[in-house]
Amino acid sequence: MPLPYVQGGQTLQAVFGIRAKVVETRQLAVFGLVRPGLLHFTNVQFPSGVTTPPFLYHPATYFVLNLGGGIEFYPSRRWILRFDIEGDPYRVPATFNARAPIAAPVGKINDTTRLSFGAAYRLGRLTDNESEKNISGDREFGPLFSALMIAREGSAANPLTESGFGGYASYRFYGALYLDGDVLYFPRSAPAGPHDGGTILQTTVGLKGGIRRNHFGFFGKARPGFHSYSQALSTVGSSNVTAVYGYSRSTNFVLDLGGIVEFYPQPSGTLRIEAGDTHLYFDNRTVNVDGSPVTFPGGKLKHSIQFIFGYGWRF
Repeated sequence: MPLPYVQGGQTLQAVFGIRAKVVETRQLAVFGLVRPGLLHFTNVQFPSGVTTPPFLYHPATYFVLNLGGGIEFYPSRRWILRFDIEGDPYRVPATFNARAPIAAPVGKINDTTRLSFGAAYRLGRLTDNESEKNISGDREFGPLFSALMIAREGSAANPLTESGFGGYASYRFYGALYLDGDVLYFPRSAPAGPHDGGTILQTTVGLKGGIRRNHFGFFGKARPGFHSYSQALSTVGSSNVTAVYGYSRSTNFVLDLGGIVEFYPQPSGTLRIEAGDTHLYFDNRTVNVDGSPVTFPGGKLKHSIQFIFGYGWRF
């Protein structure tokens, strides 16, 4: 479906990353995917800046993060039947045209869903997978650095890339299943909207589960939590001819879905890389405008693309 500034025409997607089997038997396997790449549309609608024609169509290419998983079936040792389901959050920058007859759009993180079916044939010598080795330590913690691509309500230059820092902790309670959580602080202050403004404090806690083999681990994550914005708009008044704004903290639910890749360079050390789509759910919020309450609805689910890097210690 064509969307102005966002998508249109034919689609070409190229992604490259990691696929890991988290469950495997001789008949089937369940796997996860984390693959950054590019998403290209051949005919995206943009304003021309003149009356006739009011719009022009140009190709557009966006950064995309392909997240998901699937199932493989093995009718024989050589043949593979594969089914994938994936989310594709992609970054759409703001488009500005001072001559355009309509206002420039605000950039955002858009999302699509992809279903794929296919068949493959294995070439070369067939070998069995190496057995999984235990990783020492049930508890883990360490510092983190994050880059968060997110659309902010008060900014006209969306989406912004916010840099943050914090820490994580994990507790293994069964096999390769962990209770896992991050706390991150993004110190750059953004202009305020009714739901969002100022700095961001992100807290997520949930499950991490996957597979470990020797010096490498691959996990899926599903972690609910909160974004707490330090200065969202709360009041709008006037003093003579000058507008007066008031601000307060706004806390909203988020759901962090994605993958985690871990490397174990030392017996008690973990190099950790996370990639995911942090889903943003804004509540309705009331702003006092000249003494009267005005409700701003939360609107549709919003997406963000987040990368997190860290190093942890196991004990």
